[in-house]
Amino acid sequence: MTSSLKTSKWFTVVIAFIPLVMMYKVPVLGIKVPTLLTAVCMVYSIMQLIKSKIRVPVIMLLTLILYLVFVMTKSPIATALIYVSVICILCAICTGIVNVALLRKLLEMTAIVAALCVIFQQVVHIITGIHVPFLVGSLMADDMLEQYGYLVTSGIGRDDMYRPSSFFLEPSQYSQFCTIGLGSCLFSEHPQIKKAIVISMGIFACTSGLGFVSVFAIWAAWGLSREKSKAELFKKIPLILILLILAYYVLDNITFTHNIINRFTTTDSTEYNAIDGRLFWWDTYFGNFKFGDFLYGFGAESLPEDIYFTGFMTQLFCYGVIGVSLLFLFLILLIINSDIYGKVCVTLYTGLLFFANLTYYHNILFYFGVYLAFCVAYKNDKMKNTRKVINTPCYT
Repeated sequence: MTSSLKTSKWFTVVIAFIPLVMMYKVPVLGIKVPTLLTAVCMVYSIMQLIKSKIRVPVIMLLTLILYLVFVMTKSPIATALIYVSVICILCAICTGIVNVALLRKLLEMTAIVAALCVIFQQVVHIITGIHVPFLVGSLMADDMLEQYGYLVTSGIGRDDMYRPSSFFLEPSQYSQFCTIGLGSCLFSEHPQIKKAIVISMGIFACTSGLGFVSVFAIWAAWGLSREKSKAELFKKIPLILILLILAYYVLDNITFTHNIINRFTTTDSTEYNAIDGRLFWWDTYFGNFKFGDFLYGFGAESLPEDIYFTGFMTQLFCYGVIGVSLLFLFLILLIINSDIYGKVCVTLYTGLLFFANLTYYHNILFYFGVYLAFCVAYKNDKMKNTRKVINTPCYT
């Protein structure tokens, strides 16, 4: 796999900032910003693919393309056309047009700024009880404003808990984005510990339970990855487990962090459990599951309205066992072909599919675009290092 094109800064910026604008609409036109950006990026991607003579790693993308094509057959025409754009953009990304160094800087910078904003929101609310919004409600798409309007204006979640999210739509979206920036700070040649701590504090401050777990997972993975010897690695695992248990015990006895932990550990029927809230409709729609019932799925148009499905539930209901299998096969191949940073990111994404919905087209474009860019850069670096070894003169 070789990079046949120069990297594009503006294209890289667009990919990095999709989650920040996904809730907004384009003035006058009325369409969502991600839809417009997808159309623009598709045109640019096609031009770059023509220039590169379609030098795309087909084997690497085969399962993803098959999955997206299958999704298109089960979707309305307008949605199918969007997925055509997504395929073109992801293929272009695999030619190496994303500036990965810039991408990581943007992800880190955004995560740090967002963390400072969330901490500021939380401190102001604790002192004054006032919510300081960083979202522009007047520019939000109607469906987003209808669904998240109260959270945007008050910062109060369904469990009556203050849950700031900076300039992101909600705490879960904020934490899912910022964990990539956190990983970038840690999994680098020179780990940026101070920045990683700030980002971690921001994720704690947003009160996202899944973000809370993700932070511990990334720090643990980073700690284990620093051991070069397998023997030392296995010795370190019990120590890390003990530290995690101690950290859990300490944080569970601090009021603020206890409330975060309680959001996904409580068994009290009178309190809100974030995990139960996400899986509430499983028994209703999947309780009497039979393999044949969900082999092909029922299509995107059959998805129940005003009901929250996780990513896995959405995929299974809409695209069946076939769609889910193709999606997870692609994710497994991506994990295998990525460096340690990519492996951690994709593994977290895969796990989050069972508790959050990260499968809308703009999420696929962002997450898969970022992960593929990381994977391509890693493959290219390996090839360059191999060539250096082969071309190095050997003297006897």
